[in-house]
Amino acid sequence: MRPTVVLLLSLAISNAFAAPARQQQTVLMQGKPAGGQTVDIAADGSTRVEYQFKDRGRGDHTKTRWSLDAAGLPIEFDAEGTTICRCRCMSVSA
Repeated sequence: MRPTVVLLLSLAISNAFAAPARQQQTVLMQGKPAGGQTVDIAADGSTRVEYQFKDRGRGDHTKTRWSLDAAGLPIEFDAEGTTICRCRCMSVSA
């Protein structure tokens, strides 16, 4: 789960400044859709990411939200979802 969250954050943050209000990507497995990611950037600058990946009925599904200050440093981070083993996970900071 941790590598997934790190990947999501790095992808979303790297594109956050030049990104349109909504981005959608599809995860392909052997050329077929197996999941996806939606990145929404609100007018206040906060970012919401929903990621889902399924392989044979199992996979991650996470919803993450964060806000950055004027210097680009995180001031708020919330994440919740399920892991490939369907374990609930949650991280909240303010």
